Amino acid sequence: MQIEIFRNYGSLLSNTYSYGGPASDAVCSDSFFVLIPEEFECFENCYGELLLQSPWGQNYLINELLCEWHGRPAFYAVLDSGSYFSYLKEV
Repeated sequence: MQIEIFRNYGSLLSNTYSYGGPASDAVCSDSFFVLIPEEFECFENCYGELLLQSPWGQNYLINELLCEWHGRPAFYAVLDSGSYFSYLKEV
């Protein structure tokens, strides 16, 4: 599945990348599409928000996983047994 994310510029308090719209403190932003890694399942909660179920069974909002790693968008999570990391492929 592909989702639209935003690359935020001039944002001091927010993540470089965001899902659902530009960061509120961004000076400007660009939007583009990325693929969600296949090991995640997508579903909506009762509020209409897109959630991801991870391979280890935890549910996340996309912005909880979304980060920047060496200038590229990625998913990152800290687990009891270590961590999970995956670059997101732009489409």
